[in-house]
Amino acid sequence: MDLLLNSFINAHRDDDVNRLALQRNRYSDMTDADFDFALQQIEGRQRSKQKLPFAQSIDDWWYPKHLSLEQCSSEQTARYKQQLLRSAGETQSGVFTDLTGGYGIDTLFLSRLFRESHYVEQQEELCRIAEHNFHLEGASILVHHASAEEYIRQLVFSDLIYIDPARRDHSGGKVYQLSDCTPNVLPFLAQLQTKCRQLLLKLSPMLDLSVVLQQLPAAEVHIVAVRGEVKELLLLCRFDDSSNESASEAQSGVSAKHDPLCYAVNLESAHPAFVFTRQQEQSAQCVMAERMAEYLYEPNAAILKAGAFKTIAERYDLMKLEQNTHLYTSDKLVEAFPGRVFHILAEASKKRLKGEALSVLVRNYPLSANQLRSQYRLQESDNRFLIAARCCGKPVLFLAERVG
Repeated sequence: MDLLLNSFINAHRDDDVNRLALQRNRYSDMTDADFDFALQQIEGRQRSKQKLPFAQSIDDWWYPKHLSLEQCSSEQTARYKQQLLRSAGETQSGVFTDLTGGYGIDTLFLSRLFRESHYVEQQEELCRIAEHNFHLEGASILVHHASAEEYIRQLVFSDLIYIDPARRDHSGGKVYQLSDCTPNVLPFLAQLQTKCRQLLLKLSPMLDLSVVLQQLPAAEVHIVAVRGEVKELLLLCRFDDSSNESASEAQSGVSAKHDPLCYAVNLESAHPAFVFTRQQEQSAQCVMAERMAEYLYEPNAAILKAGAFKTIAERYDLMKLEQNTHLYTSDKLVEAFPGRVFHILAEASKKRLKGEALSVLVRNYPLSANQLRSQYRLQESDNRFLIAARCCGKPVLFLAERVG
C-alpha cells in the first residue's frame, strides 16, 4: 500500500464510513479503486475491533469485504483451535493445509504449530489480502489460488487438513445439510483420509449434530460458544490404518462405529469444558422434578447444542423440569454449574406482574419472551427474572434472582 493511501486510512480510521463515502469529490488525488479500498479498510477495522483485536495494533493490516469478514473466525475461536491442536500433540515438524482459506485467520493461527503451511482459496482477492497479512506477521505460508476440489488432486500428505465449508448456496441463502455446503466433503472423505493424519472441520452450529456424526468418523466434537451464543461446531477426525472402514461407512451414510468425545465449551466462562460421550448421554439417569425446588439451573448454550440433557442432570445431581424442558432444579446450590443459576423466590402472581422490572427466561412455554414482556409491560433487569416454563405437566411462572 502506498504512503498516501495508508496515510488516508490512518487519518480517517474512526470516521463514519457512509459520511466519508459522500465526500469522494474532496479527494481527487485518489483513484476510485484506491478510495473504495480505503473505505473497505476503515470499515473493516471498525467492524472487527471486538472480533479481531490482535489486528488493531498492526499497521497496514488489510481487511476484506464485509461478508468475508463476517464469516471468518474470531481471534478467540482461532486461538481455541490452535490450543485444541496443540493439545492433540501437533508440533513444528508437520505439514498443515487449509483447503478453504478465506480471510486466513484460522490459517494464520494454526500455521504457528507447523513447519510447513498451505493456504488454498478460490477468490483471488482474498488470496491477495491473506498473502499481504501473512507477510506482515512474518508467517511463511504458501498461498494457492484454487478451489478445494481442484487442489485436492495435487494435495501432498499433510499432518492436518482444515476445511471450513461455506454455508450458503449460490443465491446467498443459508443451507442446513452438510451435503449442501461448499465444498461438500462427503464425496472426498475416502480420498482425504489418505492425504492426512487429522482432518479438522468447522461446521455451522445450525447443522443437526446427530446427523453429522452419522456421516463423519469424528474422534472429537467441540461445540464452541462465545458470549452465550454457539459460534462453531468443530469435528476432529483422526485417520490411521483402521479408519478405512469408518470413512467408507460415513461416506455411504452409515453410522461409523465410534463414540466421539464431545466438548461443550464456553470461551468466556471460568468453568472448564463439559465433556461427555453420546453413549453416556443415552445411559444417564435423569430424575424428573415433582415440583420447582429452591434453585433453577440453565445449562450454557454449548451444552444445550451438544444435547447433554440427561448427562448434565446426572453429573450435578439435578432434577429436570420435564422431558422437553431443558431446565433443572434442586434444593441445594451447585456453584460449579456450567451455566446460569437462579434462586426461586415465589410463584408469580399474574395480577401483580404489570410494569415490573424483570428479564424473561422461557423454556417450553406457550408464550414467547417478547409476548410475555408485551403482555405484562415488563422492564429489563440484570438480576431479577420471570421464569416461564412447563413443569410437572403444566405451564408455570416463577419469580427468581440470578445467583450465578
